[in-house]
Amino acid sequence: MKIAVFSRSTPVHHPAGGMERHLEQLVQGLERKHTVTVFTTARPAPGSSATAGADVKAETDQTDPASDRAESRVAGNGLATGAEIESLRYVYVEGTVPGTYRGDFWGRSRAAFEETQSSLGAFDAVVSQSAGAWGILRHQTDATPPVLAIMHGTARGEMETAFRSQPFHPKSYAKILLGARNYFRNDRVLLPRCDQVVAVSEAVAQRLRREIPGLRRDVEVILNGVDTEAIRPHAESSLRVLFAGRVIPEKGVFVLLEGFARVADRFADAELVFVGGGDLRRLDEAVDRSGLADRVRIVGPVSHERMPSHLASGSVFVLPSLRDEGLPLSILEAMAAGLPVIASRRGGIGEVIRDGEEGALLSDVNAESVANALTEFLESSELRRRLGAAGRSAVEARFGLDSMVDAYEAAIESMVARRNL
Repeated sequence: MKIAVFSRSTPVHHPAGGMERHLEQLVQGLERKHTVTVFTTARPAPGSSATAGADVKAETDQTDPASDRAESRVAGNGLATGAEIESLRYVYVEGTVPGTYRGDFWGRSRAAFEETQSSLGAFDAVVSQSAGAWGILRHQTDATPPVLAIMHGTARGEMETAFRSQPFHPKSYAKILLGARNYFRNDRVLLPRCDQVVAVSEAVAQRLRREIPGLRRDVEVILNGVDTEAIRPHAESSLRVLFAGRVIPEKGVFVLLEGFARVADRFADAELVFVGGGDLRRLDEAVDRSGLADRVRIVGPVSHERMPSHLASGSVFVLPSLRDEGLPLSILEAMAAGLPVIASRRGGIGEVIRDGEEGALLSDVNAESVANALTEFLESSELRRRLGAAGRSAVEARFGLDSMVDAYEAAIESMVARRNL
């Protein structure tokens, strides 16, 4: 099959992002049997932020976007000719803003999609990472290929998160207004047009069933997967509390910092490490104010290829998220590395972590609850070892990467078969 995948970002835009990693794993798995073209936003200028708004012309990259291999660039309109078709290609759409839906990504990506079909032939299926293919659905016709949408959360969930993480903050009101617009203009209108909707956890599926009336079929749940060969358990060498993900208030990074500050004197040899991009300047200022600059390390964004080495240096992984998370890959990767996990009891996290079995779930996310959980974990190497081993076993049993790819392939093939009946 020829599959078109739409996503606002890839590991080129956000190197350590979970949704970006999910995209990378999925398309690399699908390309083993199918031809896959990824339509995404403009490539960031070298050394710039993914949201800097660089004006990068449409191009086709026939390599893994996160790898160090040389790019293959195509002159002219940026689209490959028939002789240059590869099993996996990336089209970076001209005029869009890297990593965001701004710059009319939906309209421009639809135009690039139509141009690609004109030159290379029709696609058999479209896969939308969250809202990536809304431009296709908004102008859907009988000739539009069947569309499968992968949902990592919902617009209403994002609205609730904005208020929960920073109540009464002007940015929160802006996010709530944007979320309401996306919910009523996009999700409620366009998701029912999809031939199949997939949720990454049962928690997300339940929200979709409640919030989106008129879906053509029931929401299918396909759990995220992890390459357990690339990420292996390790021998602990020092006390290191690890966070990996977007460094933003919604992920609980400032709650974690405050919680660690409460136990820092008790565990003088412990270190807190933040891995990921985001509001690094604000975090750095908060670290300076805490007086723990010598105990807290901010690594910044890293590629997924480098993530196993950071996981290998950890003792406990903490994600005190204020979001209704879908199914965080960062947690699955930490479990694969044999790390016990402290996380909020939100969204799909409770489908992965059993409290007291693979880690600790926080019903109330605040500095005190984080400090109490850290104290319990940092005091006992045996507890860390036991829960970490249980986490590794759970990932091997339920969250294999091949199982995830096979499930998506089966869902796409079934969707195409229904259309052709």
